[in-house]
Amino acid sequence: MRIVHLCEFSSGVCGVWNAVFETAKRQAKKHEVYVFSSDVERGSGKKVEHRDEKEGVKIFRFPVKFSLSSNYQFWNFSNSLEGIKPDLIHAHVYRHVYTMKAVKVAKKLGVPIILTTHAPFNRKRGFYLGALTIGYDLLKGRSILRRYDKIIAITEWERKHLHKLGVSNEKIVTIPNGIPEEFFKQKLNFKKNNTILFLGRLAPVKRIDTLIIAMKEIDAKLKLAGPSEGDYAQQMKWLAKRAGVDDKVEFLGPVFDLKEKIKLYKDASIFVLPSETEGMPQVLVEAMSLGRVVLGADNDGIREVIGDPEFLFRVCDFTQL
Repeated sequence: MRIVHLCEFSSGVCGVWNAVFETAKRQAKKHEVYVFSSDVERGSGKKVEHRDEKEGVKIFRFPVKFSLSSNYQFWNFSNSLEGIKPDLIHAHVYRHVYTMKAVKVAKKLGVPIILTTHAPFNRKRGFYLGALTIGYDLLKGRSILRRYDKIIAITEWERKHLHKLGVSNEKIVTIPNGIPEEFFKQKLNFKKNNTILFLGRLAPVKRIDTLIIAMKEIDAKLKLAGPSEGDYAQQMKWLAKRAGVDDKVEFLGPVFDLKEKIKLYKDASIFVLPSETEGMPQVLVEAMSLGRVVLGADNDGIREVIGDPEFLFRVCDFTQL
């Protein structure tokens, strides 16, 4: 079977790309699997190689023609997708232009097409992108979603939003994002070492400032691992110094190696995710699989994973954290 996945990024630190690759590499053991994406690295914005292959997955990256934001880009792939003649097309992330193009190709070729939404609802956007989002849902969303053969929601909380867009329960399947099997093969270590960990993109939506300011009242070390979106890491370093906690906070930079990531989790006592919004945060599942205590900001995505209100704090409330 020939399967093509389409997603915005196939390089850098990106939750969607992690989920796509985990699925694709398993499928590649039995099928011919491709990933189509832009040629931009998530987080850094750097251009990456147009052709790549990882663990049997063939990756095709296409030049970005123009973009409305760092993660809403336009790239042409239709001819290449038709040329591969897939048996199944799997598009990722609702509202993107490539998901609309993919539907047209699927109907032209007469092959089934699936959409995984990746929880784009409830995210805060600027006025311009917010208006575009509302306009898309009103003018295009319903008709595009009707043309997909199946909709995969990665969380249960998305269903209410999909229902509003006219998607029936029968068309929706909930399949949470998975994580690498290596996380479940580890010997658990519960030794306390007075270290708090955040792992992910250092970006405004992650509200690292909440965690840094909270460190004023916490007798522990904080490790921040991940690539910076723009100069956000520099801003947070300035904030740590201004708050007088720079001796407690360590910026580790990007961590891509799986063994190194696992070691970071195991060397921490507590994992904190202070994000303003989240879809289905894989980092929480990774941390929990290794027996770490997890705390998170109280939003739809984090609440569904953590569940217990005792381990949730109000978004941006560093005192409660």
